[in-house]
Amino acid sequence: MNDPQTHRTRARPRARPHAYTALLLALAALMFIGPVLVELHFGDLVHSLILMTTLGVAIYGVGDSRVERRLILLLGLASAIMFWTYQLAAATSLTAFLRDVSGVAFYGYVAYAMLRDILSEVSDVTVELINGAIAVYLLLGILFAYLFGMLHTLEPASFSGVAAGAGHAAARFYYFSMVTLTTLGYGDIVPLKDLARGLGTLEAVLGQVYLTVLVARLVGMHISSSLASKASPTD
Repeated sequence: MNDPQTHRTRARPRARPHAYTALLLALAALMFIGPVLVELHFGDLVHSLILMTTLGVAIYGVGDSRVERRLILLLGLASAIMFWTYQLAAATSLTAFLRDVSGVAFYGYVAYAMLRDILSEVSDVTVELINGAIAVYLLLGILFAYLFGMLHTLEPASFSGVAAGAGHAAARFYYFSMVTLTTLGYGDIVPLKDLARGLGTLEAVLGQVYLTVLVARLVGMHISSSLASKASPTD
């Protein structure tokens, strides 16, 4: 007979091996390479393929149960459908808004699921776990990029430096979100409305708190664990 206590404390299923590292690489490409490619010939297509790869990796690797993975799959499919609807069929304010809403739902839930998993494993910090924490940081940037996009669609005067109806507005908000998250702030895109300023302030604060409290702590714990294991005598 199984011990109930053992059953309660048994480790739940984790992300697939190297899934967080793969997602980190896909997110880095989406955030840093994609916006550059949109200015090039076939750039939109390549950027779209990177986005689909990011969706696929997140759907494959994130989630701690079959039910949760199915939910992530449904949210990812909804995000992909709205993305391609906007790109290929109907580039309207409505489809842009729905694309951003589905993006917020998908990337927001993926970030939540990963962060929950990371926080439950802080006693055993690995490089994979640190890569996952960095991936969540980039997911915050993408999440706020979609939020800024939603706001831009509803009120185009919310930002200066992003023309209303601009074809590459989404890529510009990736860029704006990252310079806000890192508190770099070049000033080429500026929030003008109170809600836009509030979102920008919230992202900047979350970004700094996340790096200093969670990522730095995980790295420190990993280094301490590595040093302790090297210093401990072997049998």
